[in-house]
Amino acid sequence: MVDYFVSNFVNNSNLWVGDIIGSTGDESYKEWSKRIESLHYYYEQDIDYILERMIANDIEFDDIFTSHDGQHPPIIKMVLSKKISVETFVILEDILSFAKRLDKDIMETVLWPKLHDRMIRYKPFLKFDTPRFKITLRKKVKEI
Repeated sequence: MVDYFVSNFVNNSNLWVGDIIGSTGDESYKEWSKRIESLHYYYEQDIDYILERMIANDIEFDDIFTSHDGQHPPIIKMVLSKKISVETFVILEDILSFAKRLDKDIMETVLWPKLHDRMIRYKPFLKFDTPRFKITLRKKVKEI
């Protein structure tokens, strides 16, 4: 039951509880369950995408997580445009701890605070093997 509610709130943080009941809630739960069951696979795909964008834009890995002139860094743009999953974002934050720095650097006061809050609230419900995901990240970054 908890997973059902978590899956729906992760998909839509402005959700009214009445929206969960029915096919919309069931569909959100099925999509979320699929992502969670194959979390490491989707994480690897997202890391590959991040590294491709890094190479294409000729930037360093740290630049993906760095705000310039108070703007959103590339990692936030990727999450907001659904190029990478919220789960990957939460895992990367757990490994790299970049959110506190972004709180200070990002001047925008609507999207980032909302995304940061969603990440904080979701993290306790997202179970993953941190060392495994850390090793995967390290391996993929070394490959480039």
